[in-house]
Amino acid sequence: MANVSKSNKIKIFCLALICISSAFGVAFQNIAFTIFGAYFLLLNVQLSKEKNIPFTQLLLPTQFHKRLFGFGLIFIVWQIIATIINQKNPLHTNPLAMIRYLMGNSVFWLGPFLMATQYRTLNSKTKNTLLKTGLLTITIMGAVALSQYAWGWRIQGIQFAPDILRPRGFYSHPLTFAYGALMVWPFVVGQLMKNPKRILNCA
Repeated sequence: MANVSKSNKIKIFCLALICISSAFGVAFQNIAFTIFGAYFLLLNVQLSKEKNIPFTQLLLPTQFHKRLFGFGLIFIVWQIIATIINQKNPLHTNPLAMIRYLMGNSVFWLGPFLMATQYRTLNSKTKNTLLKTGLLTITIMGAVALSQYAWGWRIQGIQFAPDILRPRGFYSHPLTFAYGALMVWPFVVGQLMKNPKRILNCA
């Protein structure tokens, strides 16, 4: 039981850190996703061997997961094609840049599937801990956004600097923060509508 408990603590730490990294800039997100994406990949390979389940079946158990996986891949490939045919983009003739783009985005494309397989192995208490971490992160970012809208500030280096009255969180640009919030918002609303009592009990 001690090994299981320790394993769960490592998983919850990894999942929580990835959740928290979503509140910060791309550099921190990439570091978190790359390190723990590789960790989850190794865990899934081990789980596949232990349960004698093909890795692809463990990663994509249903048609829905396969379609979602395919749509993510199509989106990345489409972005690469758009960059190649856009002559105004300085990267359109740089194959190495395309490879870096594919590798960088594959972390965000493949990561959720790797994490989902491990999430299913967690017990309910650990899942609630993860949920509380997510709620705390969202609450803090909401408070930051409201304060920036009211007083206009941002972090520049290691100092606070005046800014326009537009929320940007800890991102470099307000639109980046808006895109990130737009991606999280449907999930939060879905979870709240699906099981509001669970959310309220964790708050």
